[in-house]
Amino acid sequence: MNTEPLTIDSQKAGLRLDHFLVQQLPHISRSRLQKFIKEQKVTVNGNHPSVHQFLKEGDIVALAFEPSETNEREKVGNTRNWKIDIIAEKPDYLIVNKPAGILVHPAESAREYTLVDYILEHYPEIKGVGEDPLRPGIVHRLDRDVSGVMVIARTWNMYEHLRTLFRDRKVTKEYEALVHGSPSAAEGDISFSIGRSKQGDGKMSAKPDESGKAAHTRFIVLESFRNYALLRVMPQTGRMHQIRVHLRAYGLPIVGDALYHARQRKNDLGAARPLLSAVKLSFADLTGAVQTYSAPRPEDFDHILESLRNSNTVKKKI
Repeated sequence: MNTEPLTIDSQKAGLRLDHFLVQQLPHISRSRLQKFIKEQKVTVNGNHPSVHQFLKEGDIVALAFEPSETNEREKVGNTRNWKIDIIAEKPDYLIVNKPAGILVHPAESAREYTLVDYILEHYPEIKGVGEDPLRPGIVHRLDRDVSGVMVIARTWNMYEHLRTLFRDRKVTKEYEALVHGSPSAAEGDISFSIGRSKQGDGKMSAKPDESGKAAHTRFIVLESFRNYALLRVMPQTGRMHQIRVHLRAYGLPIVGDALYHARQRKNDLGAARPLLSAVKLSFADLTGAVQTYSAPRPEDFDHILESLRNSNTVKKKI
């Protein structure tokens, strides 16, 4: 792609280069654009910039990459096949119950329809909300195989408001998880720092020191079975895969979690995914009133839980 050079005007001055390019080329992911910058396929005033260079008024940005390198994401499947419940529809936000198995937003490695595609089909006005055109309205996310309640901004004011609440840890999130093991206490706190795994396998890892990012997870035991437990989990921070990593490091790996507990797959009660679901979300709306929304456990989770309750393996309920 050899386009006419782009001159930065006063409205674009101050933007970071990769953010500017995302605005100009919304059909290309930010990670792909960052890759082009690192490969020196983008110049600013004739020089090869860094990804994080901030632009000034009058700067000239030139692009040089082949059309084949910028193919729009080929979407496989269709979100119309998914049952996505809209829990609440407000003028400035939506509350959805995300099913397990669907990505929240497009990813470089995945060529498929996502929750974002579904939302844009039904609420096209959200398209311009947010800093990243590939993630309109998205202020938090759930892993592909995790189900549950999410909030999606419908307006810029709500987007910025929610971003601030999440940043300042003023959003209350509660999950339920079925785990291997028997907790020794009715509740617990986990505070291992979290960083990238040194194995280079895309996983996160709990650190015994402060070499990772600070992370804090609280849990309460709801029911205890022989070799299993149902937990209410309250993450106090929002690190990638935090609950899955923390529970595994604490000795309570989530049932069905093939990524962080692959060795136990044969003993996972028939679970095809991690049995983890976001069941409650609370936040203050634009008026300051606290809003609380909940979503039920999905059927596959409930089915396995009921089989445990009916198999004479119950130790106690808390």
